Amino acid sequence: MRNKFQKIVLLLILIGLFFYCNRHKKEDIVKTVKTYYHHYFNKNEQSSDNMIEIKKNDSIENKEFNNQNDKTDEKKELEANKKKDEQEETKKEIETEEIYSSISFEEKEEEPKKDEEESKKVALTFDDGPSKYTLELLEILEENNVKATFFVIGSSVERHSSIIKEMVNDGHQIESHSLNHSNFTEITTEEMIKELEKTKEILSKHGVIPTLVRPPYGRINESVKQNIGYPLILWSLDTRDWEHRDTEKGVHMIIENIEDGSIILMHDLYKTTVEAVREVLPILKEQGYEFVTINKLFENEQLEKGKVYSKKKK
Repeated sequence: MRNKFQKIVLLLILIGLFFYCNRHKKEDIVKTVKTYYHHYFNKNEQSSDNMIEIKKNDSIENKEFNNQNDKTDEKKELEANKKKDEQEETKKEIETEEIYSSISFEEKEEEPKKDEEESKKVALTFDDGPSKYTLELLEILEENNVKATFFVIGSSVERHSSIIKEMVNDGHQIESHSLNHSNFTEITTEEMIKELEKTKEILSKHGVIPTLVRPPYGRINESVKQNIGYPLILWSLDTRDWEHRDTEKGVHMIIENIEDGSIILMHDLYKTTVEAVREVLPILKEQGYEFVTINKLFENEQLEKGKVYSKKKK
């Protein structure tokens, strides 16, 4: 009986323990569930916030990326436009150069060739000879294939008659410069005519008949013009070689003042004049000048007696 009672008490204790344990277990379960729920909710909420933040950051980054892309695209577009402009500019420059080249070519084609160009004719004249320097001068003229005009003094011709023959043989023109280099404005008309006639007589012995006169010193007046009976040849370019007697000055005077149709005055009395001729002829021929006689310079013009000619007019 006692044992039975003990068993009942033990059973009740076990049942009580069972309910006690179940009660606490349930609370633990509820607590655990609540804890898990809160943990899960908070985690999801945090995750949601993180997702929002991530999306926000992604949006910002995407915006910045798009801005960078836009800037890159804009830069590329600017560079492309610049390159296109440069290409267009280069194309225009090439076309312009081609146009100018074409114009230059056409102009060159229209320009006459140097051999076909009309040369600039000038007359080289020498007064007061012949002298001891005249033969050397003739050699220089021959070397340069130049024909000149010599206005000679009758009395000098008598002293250097052999030189006149050389002048004639070389094809130069020989004209009168009086017998004794007298100033025609200071002597009578009869004396002037006598000088000219005597000079003509001397030259005729060498087969030369003068048709032109250069009055000594270039002095003339109305009486001279009316009575001389010859065309009067003066000059447009005076080298003043008789004054300075300097080779370089003579060359400079000619080069600086020569022009088409010039009549150049020199004197074959000085060594410096001969040297000036030697230097200047190649220079002027290179510039296109042709040296001709007075007759050649005025070949298309009838020269009149008593009229003064100092240059061939165009």
